[in-house]
Amino acid sequence: METAHKQKSFYSNNKNNKNNKIDKKTSYTNKPTPIKIYFPNISLNKINDIINPDKKVKNKSIKSNINSNSIISKYLVDERNKTIIYGATGIFEIFNNNLYQLYPVDRSVKEITINNNLNILLDSSYMKRSDTESYQIPYSYTVKYKTIKTYKNDTKSNIKFIIEMENDNLYDFYVLITSAETNTNEKHEIEINKFVKDEIMSFLSRLNLYR
Repeated sequence: METAHKQKSFYSNNKNNKNNKIDKKTSYTNKPTPIKIYFPNISLNKINDIINPDKKVKNKSIKSNINSNSIISKYLVDERNKTIIYGATGIFEIFNNNLYQLYPVDRSVKEITINNNLNILLDSSYMKRSDTESYQIPYSYTVKYKTIKTYKNDTKSNIKFIIEMENDNLYDFYVLITSAETNTNEKHEIEINKFVKDEIMSFLSRLNLYR
């Protein structure tokens, strides 16, 4: 069953490419780093039912999760588009009408359980955008058009619930937090704070994704 945790195949495909080394001009700070929280037991089909409640089964139009769809629409706080170019020499993004190369920062995925029975995956890997523009598109490439929809329980909250569309198809679903919302316990195990847990449980319950 396909889940909302997308495989980062392009990381491994490009890991040995010398052009994917981090730009020496790219600097790092001690700022909190992004962490994506995935739900391996929640399928993309369930998310698709929420954002597209009208579907056809055996030539009959049915309604599914109408209430959930109404709820999730209320919490939409941002929607933006991305254009990503996958080429033989690397991955690129068109940002502010300029071309920038993206570099994968690959880190191991941690699996933990919250609320005693909900398994989640913490993925702190991310794509780092170069500080300098690129001026050449790879000769052979594929273009992906993405729409990133951000939802929040509260507009002032730092916890973001993300749904990604790629070429008009559902691509991914995750919660976006930062390392500031995590800590390491006495057993050297990573944990997320209670506020994040409560926000996740509340949002998933509203969408009938957790009981």
